[in-house]
Amino acid sequence: LRPDPLDTSMGPPEYSLEPLELPLPNLNAEQSATLQELSRRLSDLSGKTRTDPGTLMRYLRARKFNLDASEKYFREAAAWRHERGCERILQEINLEAYECCLAPWWLSGGFLGHGLKGEQLAYERLSRCQWPAFAKKMPWEHLEKLDMVHCMRSLAACEEDSLRTGNPVGSGILIQDCEGFGWDQANLQAAKNLNKLVNNRNLIMPECLGKILVVRAPPALCYAWNIFKRIVDPGIAEKVKVAGPSETLALLQEHISNDQIPAFLGGGLRIDGDPECRKILAPGGPIPDAVFERFLQLTAEKQQVAGRRGDPRREEVRKCTVETEQRTGCGLCWRRPRSD
Repeated sequence: LRPDPLDTSMGPPEYSLEPLELPLPNLNAEQSATLQELSRRLSDLSGKTRTDPGTLMRYLRARKFNLDASEKYFREAAAWRHERGCERILQEINLEAYECCLAPWWLSGGFLGHGLKGEQLAYERLSRCQWPAFAKKMPWEHLEKLDMVHCMRSLAACEEDSLRTGNPVGSGILIQDCEGFGWDQANLQAAKNLNKLVNNRNLIMPECLGKILVVRAPPALCYAWNIFKRIVDPGIAEKVKVAGPSETLALLQEHISNDQIPAFLGGGLRIDGDPECRKILAPGGPIPDAVFERFLQLTAEKQQVAGRRGDPRREEVRKCTVETEQRTGCGLCWRRPRSD
């Protein structure tokens, strides 16, 4: 989302624990009064979690400006985040494990560019990650922490961009690329596991998205969506549009200029000549066994350390990482400097 997405000199976006003066959408008098009253009701939480207008606004939108429902939702979400240490997770968790080790396999995609109306654009390539197999293999405790790190970093990026551009958070567009989705991924248990993550995300960063464009959707995905939309939050389901391979580019061009659409989706955007923009968008894919073992080792360590020099498992991970960079062109592995 930054003007130069390849410039890593600033480091990754950091979530602010202090209130921010985020831009707000245009509100009528009744909505402004509701926002002020919600702030008054939640004054007891001030100092424990962020209750600035830009944050409260997203919870109001999630409950369609119903004051009582918004207050209940915010308190439940704040309690959930506090119990898990979510808001401080970027400072307190082992980021070598939960943010670096699995890149570029999980999470897939990333932020890249803006839509026709300045919307923040995010891409995800869940099909490549073989979600059913991954969710079965990865312990839920780790899966939840991985996603909390992802969400807090994403929220920090959205807020940083909002302050820079003056556009309120809440109109983002998620492009979910479903190429490679097969019938082996269209099962109810996988949908339930994914819905658990979606519900968690709604407690961390609700109403950051205005649209979800599901593109290059094969028949198996259309079948899976008919299952998933019955259990997902109705507010999310109503934002989704599904397009098959032949309809994908036309749908994207309704919301994004062609020069901002990655070439692998039919547009004109290439990063360093790469149609898949892999220096910005993680390609996704099954995690190599050596990397998964290294991840489990790192999660067992209490301090944020990268492992002893000469550790054969660490060297195997580096070998996998280098081979992956050479094979995929993904530059995400080096976003955080190594300790040695």
